[in-house]
Amino acid sequence: MQRVPITHESIQLRVEACFRLWEMFRLAESVSVEFSGRLRVALGRTNVVNHHVRLNLLLEEKGQGLLDEVLCHELAHIAVFARYGDSVKPHVPEWRELVTLEGFTPQTQLTLNLRSTAQSASRAPRL
Repeated sequence: MQRVPITHESIQLRVEACFRLWEMFRLAESVSVEFSGRLRVALGRTNVVNHHVRLNLLLEEKGQGLLDEVLCHELAHIAVFARYGDSVKPHVPEWRELVTLEGFTPQTQLTLNLRSTAQSASRAPRL
């Protein structure tokens, strides 16, 4: 099976689909997503105030499924912040509900199995 390349357009379509499902249509317009080689431990990080998502570069290589899951996880943080403000913790029931609506099992840590003999499990990128 040939792998479909991950493009800015495909990421934006995924962002729009998440917020459409969550009935937060206009929020998608304010979200920016970038891949970052600076993420060594995390698979993704989000600045909920600025609506900015950084994704680990390794996700480009691992395929659309894992990328979709990590992106959904991060976007759900933005959605919860937009609805409830900064008085809620990161992985509250409302966050879990959004992730579940997207068809994923809510996880606070998702590790990417990239371990080589030289890399310990504690250094494997995680969500």
